[in-house]
Amino acid sequence: MSLRADILADAEDALKNISVANGYNTDLQSVTAGELTPIDKMSTGNCPCLFVIDGNETKTDEDACETQSKLELVVTGYVTGEDRQAQLRNLLEDVERAMCADRTRAGLAYNTEPQDVLTDKGTMDVYAIFDF
Repeated sequence: MSLRADILADAEDALKNISVANGYNTDLQSVTAGELTPIDKMSTGNCPCLFVIDGNETKTDEDACETQSKLELVVTGYVTGEDRQAQLRNLLEDVERAMCADRTRAGLAYNTEPQDVLTDKGTMDVYAIFDF
């Protein structure tokens, strides 16, 4: 596998640890890496769930023999139910904790730096979604 694929797999493994039994707020139904199921193709019974996608990558030449890369990982979460905004907040907290437990992605990266969080701002009827 490529380094990019290895980092994605490590992120998927970290997210799969999210469960109430492991001290988190949420029991996930699934974690999927590499592809995103559109919200209109989801069943409410499959929530809460996460998708982790490898996004853009910025490469910088440090010197003649070394290139530094900054790989964007996007974690998308779907929740549903009467209390979906509270579930969303809890799952966001869980994702950040899981992703920051090993910021080196098992030694594959220098650092994992959480960036922006985007949400649907409570505008959806059945689901609440976020990108982390």
